[in-house]
Amino acid sequence: FLQSNMDDVITNQPVVIDNGSGMIKAGFAGDPSPKCKFYNYSGRPKHTRCMAGALEGDVFIGPKCADMRGLMSLKYPMEHGIVTDWNEMERIWSYIYSGDELKANANEHPVLLTEAPLNPAKNRLKAAEIFFETFNVPAFHCQMQAVLSLYSCGRITGVVVDSGDGVTHVVPVFEGFAIDHGPKHTRCMAGALEGDVFIGPKCADMRGLMSLKYPMEHGIVTDWNEMERIWSYIYSGDELKANANEHPVLLTEAPLNPAKNRLKAAEIFFETFNVPAFHCQMQAVLSLYSCGRITGVVVDSGDGVTHVVPVFEGFAIDHGIQRIDVAGRDVTRYLRTLLRKEGYNFHKTPEFEIVREMKEKCCFLSTQSIKDSNECDKLKLYLQPDQPNTMYKLPDGQEIELGACRNRAPEVLFRPELIGAEYDGIPQCIANSIAACDIDLRKTLYSNIVLSGGSTLFSGFGDRLLGEMRKIAPKDSKVRIVAPQERLIGTWVGGSILASLDTFRKIWVTKKEFEDDPKVIFRKTF
Repeated sequence: FLQSNMDDVITNQPVVIDNGSGMIKAGFAGDPSPKCKFYNYSGRPKHTRCMAGALEGDVFIGPKCADMRGLMSLKYPMEHGIVTDWNEMERIWSYIYSGDELKANANEHPVLLTEAPLNPAKNRLKAAEIFFETFNVPAFHCQMQAVLSLYSCGRITGVVVDSGDGVTHVVPVFEGFAIDHGPKHTRCMAGALEGDVFIGPKCADMRGLMSLKYPMEHGIVTDWNEMERIWSYIYSGDELKANANEHPVLLTEAPLNPAKNRLKAAEIFFETFNVPAFHCQMQAVLSLYSCGRITGVVVDSGDGVTHVVPVFEGFAIDHGIQRIDVAGRDVTRYLRTLLRKEGYNFHKTPEFEIVREMKEKCCFLSTQSIKDSNECDKLKLYLQPDQPNTMYKLPDGQEIELGACRNRAPEVLFRPELIGAEYDGIPQCIANSIAACDIDLRKTLYSNIVLSGGSTLFSGFGDRLLGEMRKIAPKDSKVRIVAPQERLIGTWVGGSILASLDTFRKIWVTKKEFEDDPKVIFRKTF
């Protein structure tokens, strides 16, 4: 009965997870595109939350409460400058208008309420609702505490160090306006528990208040706890909405992935997620499948690593694989360095994501190698009308002008020595990879160079690669570059195709097989 039930589960639509360093793509086999894709990082808020329950019986506020505090159970409606208990806060605001304090009717006086810097927008909205709907005030305004502190000493420009009971802020102010990207704070966000982890779109939306972690470096998992959290999120109600134990899993991996990592991934999926069957497949091979080929050279450049993989009739030629630990994340880091030289500093992890977006929208590759910024300016490459605009709008509304840096940053893919990396560039790696293959295959491989991964999406990448390959390829070889439109998700599409085949069922590793002999995971991977 158990075996029959297991066979039924294995026939369910498999889940395909493309485990990229920069982006996770996951969905069901047979679908034309992944059901979910999100950046492969998790975030931990720099804050805590304290939830206060409703008080029973009499409530004392103000001097009476202070006088009898030895008999009281005290509650604090604010933590680290942020309101966390709105019922208690409303009681205190109501007490302000009472006969013991202002002795005023709330509906007769406008209200200016102070707030901490970086107060969540939803908190300001909630405060306004209470004052208008509960206290019926005629007008309301919120103002940052630090700015008011500066006004109090007759200044409109300066840096305010505001250290109260719950939080300390350092706020630069110019002519009466706080410089929003300048405030520094500790634990000031409400709405989550300390230790909460945000993944996917929620993490991306709140990244300014997050400390981001990347569980993969150069295509290899380096933090298994974070990786497991992200895999768990894939099955959640926000993404696949599926039970892990009902679907086999095809997981992609980078070429030359350590054997122990494949074993560890299998352990997690079988023991933690209880999947019925599991298989690991090389990303480059799947990319080739996605464009209807089984023979060619795959140039797979993602966020963490670049690989050149020769494939013959669906099987990778292991001794021809070339690996470069230079990819999209290194381009982002180099762009950040170039921006720093132009006076723009992006040093925090959330700001690193801003630079990544800048790279994706504005960077391009020229058709010839650019050795320095002077040469780039001389050629006026960044003024070409067919290239992306040079103005980039930051989240705070500030616009910065990007010059030669947007052309120089992706140059590291072709010239890794620009960042001190001792690797050959992509063109030379392709030539080395093909040279390591059988001489009878070389012409075929030169005519089937397939691009895959997000870092091959730079404008001009294909033309630049074609020009450089023609210089180093044998004269009797015809060089052809295949650049699929959907190469960002090409690996996932190839996995979707492969896992949908009836013949693929023979190479699934079942949970029972893995329990009997964990090393079966190596024998059933090609």
